[in-house]
Amino acid sequence: MNFNNRRKPASEYVYDDIVIWQCSDCDCWSRNEFVHGDEPLCPMCKGKMSQQVKNIRVE
Repeated sequence: MNFNNRRKPASEYVYDDIVIWQCSDCDCWSRNEFVHGDEPLCPMCKGKMSQQVKNIRVE
C-alpha cells in the first residue's frame, strides 16, 4: 500500500539566522520576539539569559 507522504524533503525548508535569548545555566532558549524586557530571566531555571544568533527554520 502506498501512503501519500506529505513531508517536504529537507532541501525545501527555509532557514535563517534569528536573534534568540540563550540561558547560561540550562539549554533553554527563546526567540527575541517572545521575550519581554531588556535582561530576561530563564523561564525554566531563572538563570541569566544572553542574546545570540541561531540558524533555525522559519518557514
